[in-house]
Amino acid sequence: MKQYEAARLDESKDAAIIQVVEPAIAPDRKASPKRVLILLVFAFAGFFTGSFWALLQWWRKQAQANPVLASELDELRFALTRR
Repeated sequence: MKQYEAARLDESKDAAIIQVVEPAIAPDRKASPKRVLILLVFAFAGFFTGSFWALLQWWRKQAQANPVLASELDELRFALTRR
């Protein structure tokens, strides 16, 4: 029984050791993330979003200057915010 307990303790101590099967090899070149592609996509998205926002602001000012469009815009705003 003593030998069995000693063997079990030795086995549990050996399980904590990490064995390196094959050492890691550094890659020749980086695979991802492709930073230039990410930069171009987000630059385009930012430009598009900013242009769209500026166009909406211009349209809103034009609509508020016209009394007919201003009343329609107010009705739309009321319909969207009503619950």
